[in-house]
Amino acid sequence: MKILPQNLQRQLLLRTLGIFLLGNLILLTNQLFLTFSEILYEDLPLRFLWSISLLFLIFKSGFLLNSCYLLALLFFMAGLYEKNEIYIMKNMGIGEGKLFAWLALPSVFMSLLVGALVFYFSPISIAEINRIYSNGLTHQFQDIQEGSFDFSDSNSFRVQNDNLEIWSIYPDRTSYSIGKLDQDNQPYWDSGEFKIPLNDGRSLNWVDDGSVVDTKFAKAELSLYYANKFTSTVQSSSTWSLLKEELSRANIGSSKGSSKGASKRANIETREGIVRRVEIYERMAIFISSLLMLPLALVASRRQVRARSAKNVFAGLLAYFGYLILMFAAIGTIRSGGSPVYFWGVNIGSFVILLSMLIMPNLTHRMRGTSQPQAPRSLSEAN
Repeated sequence: MKILPQNLQRQLLLRTLGIFLLGNLILLTNQLFLTFSEILYEDLPLRFLWSISLLFLIFKSGFLLNSCYLLALLFFMAGLYEKNEIYIMKNMGIGEGKLFAWLALPSVFMSLLVGALVFYFSPISIAEINRIYSNGLTHQFQDIQEGSFDFSDSNSFRVQNDNLEIWSIYPDRTSYSIGKLDQDNQPYWDSGEFKIPLNDGRSLNWVDDGSVVDTKFAKAELSLYYANKFTSTVQSSSTWSLLKEELSRANIGSSKGSSKGASKRANIETREGIVRRVEIYERMAIFISSLLMLPLALVASRRQVRARSAKNVFAGLLAYFGYLILMFAAIGTIRSGGSPVYFWGVNIGSFVILLSMLIMPNLTHRMRGTSQPQAPRSLSEAN
């Protein structure tokens, strides 16, 4: 009766669990990076932000694929050991460390492949990133139906549409304003700040020094890049001309107020859009790689529940529990389009499965032995 030794099983599982936890630590680090880059580094180049986020994504998917690969390797090595083919590795001089290094190569290749596919099928291209980075227009121009752009006043730039909403930038002042007109054709003004009423009852505030309190629900945004330049050091006519040239090239509007150009949307990627897209790709990678654990969990739990030992039964039921969590989280992730709640459910379910396998006395199934020579207890002894 030959099975993979328990100490080698535990060593494999501990490495797998460590890889899994390290992958989640990378994910949390990525989230913190994206969060603090928004708070502390408003002028962080989008090209750098996208590159770092993609790097985190590749590492995260690589760690998860590596953990799944090691779990499959555990079953494979059990069968390999039972057939005494482990002596082949001894004759080839393959040590335990080299074995893990070589077996990790396929998962590393798969992680790089995932990253390449994500980057290839991404709606944002290298050329688009370079254009955004070069021009500095980091926020979208939302649809401005039947709007007009007024360049008649050399001291201000104004956008107005049929909803009586107005946006103004003043290059020669240390502020810019966004407001909504009242019946007297005047923007709402209260104690030195504009307040934009929103459809859900809230208001969007711009204080008079140009800083923005909340831009998430703004219907239209002019480039905060230029607004920041206006409020700091660049207050020259050349910057003002650059803004006019960029708007004209985007064919959004004209000095005559044509509705044809004003109704079009400039295809300008936002920093928030990049962050959101990276989060979606991360969840897709984790979701796909975590599903690889389902067959392993189901097979292992069935074997353990059939055993008579209370420890085996507990480990099997724990694996079943993790299996159910992972299944419901997977279904919820698909139906919700990547909700964070279901996304973390996938992680929790995968962790429970790994934990259950770690406490199982004998993960691999026993096979009827033949008249085979006694095999070594570990790979180290085989060498």
